[in-house]
This record gives sequence, structure tokens and C-alpha cells, in this order.
Amino acid sequence: MTCPQSQIGNRKSPIPALRVGIVGLGWWACDVHVPNLLRTPGAQIAALCSRSEKGRQRGLEALGEHPEPLLFERLDDLLASDAVDAVVLCTPNATHGALALQAVRAGKHVLVEKPLATDPAECPPIVAAAAERGVVVQVGVELRHAPVARAMRQQIEAGAIGQPVVLRTELWRQWNAPHGWRADPAHASDTLYELAVHYLDLLGVLATARPAWVTAGGGARVTGHQPDHAMLTVGYDDGAVGALGLCLFARGSTDAIPLEAVGTEGRLLGDVLGGTLRLWTKDGEARDLSPARSDAEVCGFPGSLECVGEFVAAIREGRAAHADAREGETLCRLCDGARRSLASEGRRIEL
Repeated sequence: MTCPQSQIGNRKSPIPALRVGIVGLGWWACDVHVPNLLRTPGAQIAALCSRSEKGRQRGLEALGEHPEPLLFERLDDLLASDAVDAVVLCTPNATHGALALQAVRAGKHVLVEKPLATDPAECPPIVAAAAERGVVVQVGVELRHAPVARAMRQQIEAGAIGQPVVLRTELWRQWNAPHGWRADPAHASDTLYELAVHYLDLLGVLATARPAWVTAGGGARVTGHQPDHAMLTVGYDDGAVGALGLCLFARGSTDAIPLEAVGTEGRLLGDVLGGTLRLWTKDGEARDLSPARSDAEVCGFPGSLECVGEFVAAIREGRAAHADAREGETLCRLCDGARRSLASEGRRIEL
């Protein structure tokens, strides 16, 4: 997907070591971002920030024998520090918009876990502030960086299936009720912002136009997740449609993430987690295009390491990230539109 260069300004000089502060030290920060940052050339974990002593200690334990970073209890103090160039925000969803804006206004580059915000009105100030300050803002939608998703995008750009017409993915799981801050809508918002946002982003990676409208039907019947089942349809400016099926009480389901694109000249079918990809051409030929598998340990999901690497590379190269603040705003508007459609019995919401 193309990224507007206007967001970044003229910051093109390479940074010898990007000094990163991690804000919010729960399991995702400590089990995923810490090891992936340690494996990313040109990145240094310079600071840890948590309101709790337990969180800060958990972050130190995740670092192991690596040099001890600065420790902060208050975000204000971290943002005031000249020892930090960029922050990774791993706080509850409902805090993302305000904290990202605060960090950008302080002149820090920001990798914010999805969603960028839980209210579309919070997004434009972040986009504007990032352009004004000349900093990179990236949303942590790691699945778009997975080898299968990237390979599918490359095939579409190369014209392997002609013009994409129908896009599809699904989240079929058997999960219990949410726990921790995710169980509180005041912190997590809902399943659309917590989970569906990843899959809506995958549809967007395959699309060759911007989303124009969304419809959704479903509700909460079994697990306590809001919603725990839904069918979403996204319409794009070029006439393509994307479908996302979500069910969190699907007994016998696996961890597969199917991703499909059917075009005027062929079809692509991948499994983002399984690492497989097949292409059917117009003449009926079937080809295995599965990316080469890496023996490296995956911390998080496929694409998590590459997500961090993209953030660091965008800063060092003085360019926009592939999932920048504008993309984050688009995803926020999609989730909000799907929520409003659910609340109005499937009414079509123009974006």
C-alpha cells in the first residue's frame, strides 16, 4: 500500500541507535516487543515505563542480561527525556489515541499497538501532529507483515489474478470469556477494535482501492465478548468487496488465518499462520507459492518481528511506515462503522 510522504517531513539522517522506550509492560510488551526489539538491528531498549513496580520488574526480567534501561513510572517523565527517541505503546486500547498524540507532540516516534484509537475523532489530530513534528507513527497490525500476506500483495501488484474482486478472511476460534483489562469495555472497547481490526487490515492489504462502506451483522450470544460472532462486508472504491467472518465459540476450530483474493484472472489462497500460499491462474494452472520457512523463533505472530523492523527502518530512512497514522485512522473508521452497523441491524455505513 502506498504511504503519504507528507507525514514524515525531512527527517532523513540515519540514527546510529534508535533508543526505544516501551510503555505498558504486560505480556505482549514483555513476551513479544522486548525480544523482537533485541533482535532488530539499529534498535536499543533505552527505557521501560509502567505505573506499577511489578510491571517495571517484569520488563527487566524480560530483558535478562541486556543493559538495564531507564525506568519510569510516569509517561510524562519518559517523554521529557532526551535519552528516548521513540516509544512503543502497549497500554489498554482506550488509552491509545491520547497517549499517541501526547508522544507525537513531544517529538517522539510512535509504534502504537492497534487500534490507533477507539474513537475516529481522535485520529486526525494524531495525523496532523505527526506531519507537523516530522515523526513516524506506525500502528501495530503485525499480520500484514507476515510472509504470506506480503507475498499475496506482491502477486496482486504483479497482476497474477488480474483485478481483485472478492476478498475474504475469517477468525474462527473457541475462546472463553475475556479476562484482564480486555474484559472491561471501558479499556478494551470491543471485539471489533481488539480482534477484527487485524483482519480488516489484511483485507486492506489485498485491496487495490480505499474502503467506501461497511455492513455488519451479529452480536453477543455465548462468550461475553462484544460481539462474539459477526459477519462483516467491506465495499471498496473500485467495486471490490471484502468479507470477514468472526466467531469465538467455534468448537473444533484451529489457529488458521485463511486469506483469499479472487480476481478477474485468478485466485490466491493463503494461510497466514500456516505459511502456505497457492495460486490458481486463469487457465486453471495451480501453483504453490508458499514462502520459504525460517527456522528463527517467532515471538508473537508471523509478522511481529518484521513489524518492529519496519518501524525502525521507516525512522532511519526518513519515510512513512507502511501502516501509518492515516492507515490507522482508516481502520478506526472501519471498526466504528461496523459497530454502528451492528447496532442498526446491518445498515450500510458510508465511510
